[in-house]
Amino acid sequence: MDNSRESNAARIDRTESWIDRWAEAEALGTGGDGRAPPIRRRDALSLLAPAALALVYAAVALAAGGAVFDTGRPFPGGAVAFASLGVLFVVSALGTLGLHDDARRVAGSRAEWRPNPWLYIGAGALVLTGLQAVRFAASGRVVPDPVPVYAGTLAVALPVSSLLAGPVYLVQRLRHT
Repeated sequence: MDNSRESNAARIDRTESWIDRWAEAEALGTGGDGRAPPIRRRDALSLLAPAALALVYAAVALAAGGAVFDTGRPFPGGAVAFASLGVLFVVSALGTLGLHDDARRVAGSRAEWRPNPWLYIGAGALVLTGLQAVRFAASGRVVPDPVPVYAGTLAVALPVSSLLAGPVYLVQRLRHT
């Protein structure tokens, strides 16, 4: 029998909040004169999470076949694929918002490096749209009216651009911190 006087709530708080303590513990980078302010670990993780999740999904697709993410399959396969891709979309959109907010914060500081968030977000979206174009060309499918197809692809690629732009921005951010 445990005779300690520590309450269950204190014990749960001590054991379950380690991730919060790690994320808030210390920022990455030193900052200083002319340098960008340090980035919190939580913000760094939000920039890497979309790419990491996409790599996990790619490994699952390679192991189980690409049809695992086919949303046109009958229930429950299509629903699972839709939910999985929805999670990737939300995580990526939050990463893109985090990239934008962090770049604006750095640009508003006294740092010499003034990142333009739209450079990273736009470049990521254009690369993703280009990958879709390559996918269409490789399949041999002819797109009868390409303007709406690529406009829609670009509209989806903008919020998920942190899939590619997040790690690139984070590397640049750490170089200037």
